[in-house]
Amino acid sequence: MTTRRTFLSAAVMGTAAAAFTPLFAQGQSASGAAAEKAGTSGGRPLPTNERSTSGHYRPPYRVGMGGVPIGNGFKPTTDAQAQGALEAAWAAGVRYYDTSPWYGLGLSERRFGHFLHNQKRDDYVLSTKVGRILKASETLPRMMWKDPSPFSYEYDYTAAGVRRSVEDSLQRLGISRIDIVFIHDLSPDNAQYGTDLRTAALQFCSAPPTVSVVIPGARDAQQARENAASMQTQIPHEFWTTLKREGLIAENAPVPQTA
Repeated sequence: MTTRRTFLSAAVMGTAAAAFTPLFAQGQSASGAAAEKAGTSGGRPLPTNERSTSGHYRPPYRVGMGGVPIGNGFKPTTDAQAQGALEAAWAAGVRYYDTSPWYGLGLSERRFGHFLHNQKRDDYVLSTKVGRILKASETLPRMMWKDPSPFSYEYDYTAAGVRRSVEDSLQRLGISRIDIVFIHDLSPDNAQYGTDLRTAALQFCSAPPTVSVVIPGARDAQQARENAASMQTQIPHEFWTTLKREGLIAENAPVPQTA
């Protein structure tokens, strides 16, 4: 069975890239010249890559800007702070920007687009991800994002889901094209048995007969309720057999009783 690691390794070498060859080819030809004229704020220019001769796409830039922080990863970031970060990166010569619908549930893409739509499109490379579809919601899932956009999400790696994800990203970004599309968090264990990591971990820890009690901490009332709910959830027996078959837990490891 192909693991997440081996798939992503193959994707980097071109397996996933083949699905987006027109995007890559367009980005390589346009951004190659842009690499030479990327401005800097002083000192030596930022390092670049040699043009690829292997047939696989390689961005011309060796330094980029990731979109987790301006997607409110771990702590809130204001619009002004995000704009300032993007302006400073551009002034320093950064011309590769990476984001995702997952980062702040669309917030990172909107902030990237707010800045980048004012730049000449051939002067930078932009990558985003597919794998999650966002849907407007008043009830937000608990995540690492602080004050994210009002969306929930569902995993969708189908052809139709990928097309919709790209279209949605273009709408949020407000630009004409995306140069690179990565497949995000591709793993069979995503949303297959409907079991989240917290629930699996708590129940696995409490399964051995030698364990008397499991005592997870809680930062707030919501976490306390989620911990309790995880111990009341029925996990399919196939979930545990899959973990054993894949060597993720020991073959003789005690697992929770299932109905």
